[in-house]
Amino acid sequence: GAALSDSFLNKYVTIVSLSTVYVIGCVLLSVFAVPGYLGEPPGIPHWGPLLAIFLIAFGTGGIKPCVSAHGGDQFIEIQKQGIEKFYNYFYMAINTGACISSFVSPLVQQNNCYGLVTSNPTLFSGGDCYSVAFAICAGVMFLGLTVFAVGKRFYRVVPPSGKFMPWELMKIGFVFAYKFLQNRSSAYDETSKIYGEGLVVEMLDMAKVFAVLIPSPIFWMAFDQNGSTWQDLGDQMNTSHMFGTQTSEIVNNAVNPIFIIILAPLFANFVYPFMDKHFPGKFGLLQRMVVGMCLAGVSFLVGAGLQTKVDETCEIQDDGSCISSSIHIGWQVLMYFIITMGEVLFSISGLNFTYIEVGRRLKSSCAAIWLLYVSIGDALATALLDGTMKANPDYWTRARFFYLVAGLCFASAVLQFFLQLKYVPKALRATAAV
Repeated sequence: GAALSDSFLNKYVTIVSLSTVYVIGCVLLSVFAVPGYLGEPPGIPHWGPLLAIFLIAFGTGGIKPCVSAHGGDQFIEIQKQGIEKFYNYFYMAINTGACISSFVSPLVQQNNCYGLVTSNPTLFSGGDCYSVAFAICAGVMFLGLTVFAVGKRFYRVVPPSGKFMPWELMKIGFVFAYKFLQNRSSAYDETSKIYGEGLVVEMLDMAKVFAVLIPSPIFWMAFDQNGSTWQDLGDQMNTSHMFGTQTSEIVNNAVNPIFIIILAPLFANFVYPFMDKHFPGKFGLLQRMVVGMCLAGVSFLVGAGLQTKVDETCEIQDDGSCISSSIHIGWQVLMYFIITMGEVLFSISGLNFTYIEVGRRLKSSCAAIWLLYVSIGDALATALLDGTMKANPDYWTRARFFYLVAGLCFASAVLQFFLQLKYVPKALRATAAV
């Protein structure tokens, strides 16, 4: 999506086109979820749901780097505070949708729409209304797409470059590296003579962004533990006076978006203006990311302490689970609050940073780099869990695992701190006007 947007299509066309693919995927998922449509179990083929999920993944992967960049395009360079607020409200809007979905979709799915009865009493005991839940998602997405498409005349649409930018950047990068090895002082000028100074500058700008964000996957590796080890911790805690039998799932799915909705506008309207006024130039985007990474580490230290207390006080239940009656799951909300503050500082600042630090022809591509780092963090989360707690459960207790993740976060924060010290913002470079 990013390559198409920056190269041949513009962001608007890319978003509309691939959002249509996304909607088609949601519709197919809803249709295929109708009981009996694809056959009866166990003879239901896998191709239907997989096709729908592929279309959804293809669509969302294509539009994600374009949506945030298209929003940034609506601001001119002097509107620094405006674009900062936009990214905070953009992130808040995403999490508002996630929060609503985490409540509405399960509530719809738990209804008995088709009256299915099977020989296995547990098979549809939680409801059979999956198709309606997916249909609601498709309808909401179609409505959002329609509203966005109709508003075209109000948008500032940046035209594409007309060249396949990934290939152009690769060629420029190889030529520059070759010239650099031959003569460091003349590499820039000689490469500029071949490809033009503008493209060379944009390639170097993106390379610098890529380098300074190298520690960022560690944050996402830590953040993604909320769907595994954090939920396991919640399952061991006392859930009385909370949300009933699905407390850990609700905490895992809803608390983070709720905190985002609260904290994102709070930071945009009060914290950042206060810091800019009293500490000008001391709390920029990269500095915020360092603090965000540290807060992620702190959340895991809190988690390690809670896990230790749970292990000391848990009692074996009739179903074999070990639950602490003295450590309430409300304490885990503190973990989510801390890491959500870190997310506001880290993730929103990262999105903003990848937009303002590259040229106009590579805005979507640089956002795609940010998403690439997020996906690397997702993979690292699984790899770390498989290489520690699953590989050697006798040594790697969950508390020890939490300490490990906290240490990795603090180490990455240190690396991020030194990288940002060496980084010169695009606006302050000699090539800023190119």
